[in-house]
Amino acid sequence: MARASGRLDMYLVPHDPDEPAAWGARLWAAGVAAGWWGDDGAPGADAALVVPGGFRGAALRQEERPFLVANGLGGFRVACPACGRGAADTWHRALRAWQGGGERRWSCGACGVASDLNELDYAPPIALVRSAVQLVDVATAEVELAAVTALVGPLRAVGRRTG
Repeated sequence: MARASGRLDMYLVPHDPDEPAAWGARLWAAGVAAGWWGDDGAPGADAALVVPGGFRGAALRQEERPFLVANGLGGFRVACPACGRGAADTWHRALRAWQGGGERRWSCGACGVASDLNELDYAPPIALVRSAVQLVDVATAEVELAAVTALVGPLRAVGRRTG
């Protein structure tokens, strides 16, 4: 369970998990130009246009291998989208296989349905990406995506609570 003193970071991630790592650099540059954050990651004059109340800082994360953005405290639930069976027992192996260059696929042991890792039911939401912009210690979980998507295209926000 998250403590009241816990920190909430929001990650701005591409809607399409196949976006290359350079996607994050485009978002970073757009945020600097829009005044949302500075080159050094400090909140910009217009940070509240992205997160009402602002945030403590921003960071760019880019990797050639896909990485997972998920809730840091309490974990997350993953289930088959067809039958609802919990997928945790085999999901981790499928994730590692994809990160190692394999297909982004998972097969349900109960109903046999094969799914893209991004099509599984996750609660709370997660992201499997190659790049993201991390908004550190946000004032609220509400992220104003309209202004951001106008500059870089479809994206979503995924929260990560830390102790």
